Amino acid sequence: MKKNKFISILLAVILAITFVPVSGLVASAETDTGFCGENLTWIFEDETLTISGTGDMNSYADGRLPEYSTHKNSIKKVVICDGVTSVGAYAFKSYQKVEEITISNTVEEIGAYSFYNMSKLENLTLGNNITSIGEYAFNSAFELKQLSLPNSLVTIGKFAFSNARLIEELKLPDSLTTIGDYAFSYCMNLRKIHIGANLSLFLMRTFQGCNAISEIRVSEENENYSNDNYGVLFNKDKTKLLFYPSAATFEHYKIPDSVQIVGASAFADSENLKSITSGENIKEIESSGFCGLDNITSLEFYRGLEKIGISSFQNCKNLESIVLPDTVKSIDKAAF
Repeated sequence: MKKNKFISILLAVILAITFVPVSGLVASAETDTGFCGENLTWIFEDETLTISGTGDMNSYADGRLPEYSTHKNSIKKVVICDGVTSVGAYAFKSYQKVEEITISNTVEEIGAYSFYNMSKLENLTLGNNITSIGEYAFNSAFELKQLSLPNSLVTIGKFAFSNARLIEELKLPDSLTTIGDYAFSYCMNLRKIHIGANLSLFLMRTFQGCNAISEIRVSEENENYSNDNYGVLFNKDKTKLLFYPSAATFEHYKIPDSVQIVGASAFADSENLKSITSGENIKEIESSGFCGLDNITSLEFYRGLEKIGISSFQNCKNLESIVLPDTVKSIDKAAF
């Protein structure tokens, strides 16, 4: 009897060791925590990394790795809680398993490269007090389909959303004043752009490689830019034509007589245009102004045209004739 009793007790001990502590070990393996700012902590649990506390996150631009980087390949969701005021540079660079990011309303600044190369990111919620998004911050978010920028946003750094290939529509808020070079380049499905009231400076290479754009609309309150009924972008008084949407469906377009300058790459690669009627007051065609127009067979310009920039008419495969006035004073190399 004593032997049987001993065996029963032994079995009970084995069962206790087998089931109770193992569950505890699993929980500790899935949960981890640490610091990522003077008053900020992080916790990793259930494939989610949560940043909480008060103040700024650490910057990792100096090459240091954050403590939570050991979970880099397991994090699918990032949550930045209320109280956090900035996301540090390089904080989540190349965390390629992340599918969802939520950033609280207390965050004001998103650092450079902070969410760079999150190739599986599908859902992004930006807080409504963000004023700046750093360069390359969300570059290569290949799976991101929708982007809602907050009305607090003032600046977007270069290449910030480059290669967000699935975004189809972009509304730039009235608060936005500056966009860096190539900020939305190669957003290949981007079709419609709305420019807010206060944007004062951006170059068309901001949207380089966005060959699906069919229209651009500008707030009537914007003092720097405007559009016409075709969704073509101009400066405010329409003396410079900046961009004809390359995927616009119109076959014919007449350049307004107010236009004096056709901007760099203004009509480049406009796939549906079959004819263009020149405005009567064009003085200058900047580089690549009409390049890559495969369906145009002839162009004619009025007296007053003085300067033709480099590559202005290159790669117009079916262009048979160009009528230039005797007022032309300079033609840059490789114009044709």
